[in-house]
Amino acid sequence: MKYEVPISYYVKSFQKKVEESLGEEVVVFKWKEIVGPVLYPHVKLDTIDVENLEVSIDHASYKSAFLLKQNLILRKIHELFPRYDIKNVKIHQL
Repeated sequence: MKYEVPISYYVKSFQKKVEESLGEEVVVFKWKEIVGPVLYPHVKLDTIDVENLEVSIDHASYKSAFLLKQNLILRKIHELFPRYDIKNVKIHQL
């Protein structure tokens, strides 16, 4: 008996291994998609781990915009990278 495995199984498996080995770097690759094109030039990802996120923001108005979108951003991170469940966000204003 021959079993066929869909290619998506291998792609998802490979993606998971890449995410686990690269960790933070994978989030960096998707940062523009996560925060959006308006915030992207002004909100820099400093560090991220499973429960913590640190960002630097270059102006108070973008800090306010980030705070308004914070829950949406955290949800997007979790959707793209389910192992992240951010509970603490630290903002540094430049």
